[in-house]
Amino acid sequence: MAALPPFGPPPTSAAPSAAGGPARAPWGIVELLLALLLTVILLLAVTLAFVLVLAAAGIDEDPEVSAAGAAGALLAQLVIDAGAVGIAALFSLRRYKLSPRAWGLRPARVFHLKWSVLTLLACFGTLVAYQAAVSALGIQEFEARENVPEGLLDHRAVIPLTVFLVVIVAPLAEEMFFRAFIFGGLRRLLGVYGGAAASGLLFSVIHVQGADYIGLVIPFGIIGFMLAVLVARTGSLWNAILVHFGFNAFGIGGALAGGPGALLAVFAIAGVYVLASLLPAAPTGDNR
Repeated sequence: MAALPPFGPPPTSAAPSAAGGPARAPWGIVELLLALLLTVILLLAVTLAFVLVLAAAGIDEDPEVSAAGAAGALLAQLVIDAGAVGIAALFSLRRYKLSPRAWGLRPARVFHLKWSVLTLLACFGTLVAYQAAVSALGIQEFEARENVPEGLLDHRAVIPLTVFLVVIVAPLAEEMFFRAFIFGGLRRLLGVYGGAAASGLLFSVIHVQGADYIGLVIPFGIIGFMLAVLVARTGSLWNAILVHFGFNAFGIGGALAGGPGALLAVFAIAGVYVLASLLPAAPTGDNR
């Protein structure tokens, strides 16, 4: 008889749902806590290394002052995102000998464009409604502020890297970490809606970079909740990635060029959604 793993519940098959995604992840709260602890350590270590390297080179770390500082901050974030996903994979896919299908990442698509579009619109609606409520109540200190530091958009040389990180890397990394790993583990303990709410709260908290960003907790928590429910409904992480891409693309387009940039982002989002609809459907199968 094979020995059980040294921590967490015994491995079980992540049975596929009707939509092709895992109905119940084999990893649980112990793996989640260990992964979160290691991710926090990684965040602190990379941030410290970033500050020390720039200080040794005589470069101002403030992205609003120095283009080199802005580029360094982006590269540090890239390392953190990649490391967080790697840690999540270590405590889930590698530990239980599962393929990326257990995260809802199938080799071909299982896109549900209707639900993706509705969720994207609901994300925008949530943000608009929250901003309107804050304005009506006169509590501007709780306004949901753009969480991309302004300095990252002030230097032409780093704008391409900023767009790449915000529009491509962030949707992939954050969906794999929060929806595939965190929500997947919490779902077996708290159910779909409880797991979606808890993972959504964690998702919102990581976007709070200081007291000025406390207004992101409620709208981003709701958005994180909706993305998790979308994954549960469709069984595919690609749908949440698609929505996250659209949300970030619209935001960065508006931040870069105002209304025209946001309009251009809408056309880009529509084009990506059309291409997604043309991809062949994936065959069903297990997640191992």
